[in-house]
Amino acid sequence: MSLSSIIEKNPEIRKEFPNLKSHLTDYSGKLLKKEDWKTPIKVASIGTSLEAGYIGTAFDYVARSVLTKKYGVPERQLVAVGGLERFPRYIEVPLYPTGDTSIDNERSKGQRLAAKNVKKIMNYLSERLDFCIDNRQKFLTGACDLDQIIEDAVFLTSLEYTFRARSIHVADYYFKETEGKTYFSQKRMITDKKIIENVSHLLTVFLESIKNITWAQIILNPGFSIYSALLGGADADLIADDCLIDIKTKNKLSYSSEDFAQLFGYAAMASKMDYYITRVAIYFARFGVFACFDLSNLDKDFLAHFWDILSDKASSKRPI
Repeated sequence: MSLSSIIEKNPEIRKEFPNLKSHLTDYSGKLLKKEDWKTPIKVASIGTSLEAGYIGTAFDYVARSVLTKKYGVPERQLVAVGGLERFPRYIEVPLYPTGDTSIDNERSKGQRLAAKNVKKIMNYLSERLDFCIDNRQKFLTGACDLDQIIEDAVFLTSLEYTFRARSIHVADYYFKETEGKTYFSQKRMITDKKIIENVSHLLTVFLESIKNITWAQIILNPGFSIYSALLGGADADLIADDCLIDIKTKNKLSYSSEDFAQLFGYAAMASKMDYYITRVAIYFARFGVFACFDLSNLDKDFLAHFWDILSDKASSKRPI
């Protein structure tokens, strides 16, 4: 079970630490005041809640490329690679009914066609994934522009959803190119073009937000080994110097105990892995606002205690 699912299904976890809002600061250490939480949104959220999450993942891919280029840090293997590897095994997984018979019938047809053409689809997805990975390398030397990286991020996100949600919707890229139609995208409210535009605007705000911040060391998507595995492969967005940062693209600038419980879950795993962390932060990407918390405000044993709670909940949900 994933970290977010454990927190969502066990509300008592959020009660393990006090309301932190009065202790939150901006990245420079200045306390966030009431007016700071009224900062107007800079990039409007678009699409359904699922599509908003999709945009968030695509933005993560772009932000990592930009930070890799700026700081010369290595990037871990993309989760999208795991999506490609798992695609064949998920073709036969029953599709979640939408409640619309015509849509469900169309998706079932797409599933049958995907099973019939799995080798061709895999070749297509593999070639496109290689193209995206190659572009990310070229971007570091200036041989590929940022617009291409943003476009690629949308495809990579679709493959990542195969890995994380057992979705085969990425097959629509193949069907659109070979048949001129799609089978799984009937409920989409926004096009790839709109997603690309939104991600581009988020990046503009991000670059403005960090222009006066200098980091000596960046770790992108730090994994936490066996601890990550226990929590469904949980990994953080980045560790910048001594600050663990989680990026949120939600359309509300508000304190959420659930968000910080997830952040503390990452921090607890980072502590187990001996990462040096003194602060945690949420970056609200649509507002360009950092909300940071100094871990010295907590009991020194808090993270170890919080990890025990999370691991206990995770273990109790694992099949025997």
